[in-house]
Amino acid sequence: MYQCSLQKQNNDIRTNDDLIRLCAYDLLARIEINALPVIPDRLFDMDSIHCNTLQRLADHEGIPLEHLISLGEAGFIYREQNGKDYIYVNSDGSALQILWNMALGLGALELCIVPYHTCFPIPQNNGTVADFAYYFLAPDVVLEEIGICTQEKIFQYCRLPFRESVKKAVKTKHHTGNRRKMGVEKIILSNFRDFISKSKKAEEEMRHGR
Repeated sequence: MYQCSLQKQNNDIRTNDDLIRLCAYDLLARIEINALPVIPDRLFDMDSIHCNTLQRLADHEGIPLEHLISLGEAGFIYREQNGKDYIYVNSDGSALQILWNMALGLGALELCIVPYHTCFPIPQNNGTVADFAYYFLAPDVVLEEIGICTQEKIFQYCRLPFRESVKKAVKTKHHTGNRRKMGVEKIILSNFRDFISKSKKAEEEMRHGR
C-alpha cells in the first residue's frame, strides 16, 4: 500500500496549485484509486475518514433531518483530535452532485481548513477546495495520458456535474503538461496503468469508427 509524506515531496511544491494537486493525488494513491470515475463506495470504505449521509445519520441518531441540513445544506464535516474525521453529505440530489460534495469535504480535510470539534459546512464557494476536487475526481495526469480535454469526455470519464465538467475543461486547456512530474504522479500513473491502456484503446477505436 502506498504511503506518502508531503515533507518528502517538498521539492515538488513550487506553487499553491502544486500543493493542492499533491494533496489530491496523495489521497488518490493512499486509498488506491485505479480507475475513473471515482466510485463513492471506495470513499465510504476509508479507515481514517468516515463518510456517510445526513439522512442515515438522522435515522441512526434520531436527529431531525432539518436540523442536520441547517448545519450545512450540502452536508458538514466533523474533525476529532484523535485522527478520526467525519463527512456527512446530503443525499437529496443527483449522484454526481453527491460525489462532488464528498470530494469537496475531502478537500477541506486534506487542506486542513476544518477546525476541531465543530460541524463545518461542506464548502460550496471555496476555490481552493474546488481545485482539490477537480484534481481528485479528474486527475490531469491521467486525463493527459488518455488525451481527454473536452467537456463531453470529462463528463463521460469523470462524472463531474455538468457545470463542473465545463469548468474543468477550461482549466485543462490552460494546463501545461510540460512540467516535471511529481513523485506521486508516477504512482498514480502506475495505479491507473490498466485503465489508461483500455481507455486509450477505446478512444482509438472510436476515432476510427470501429
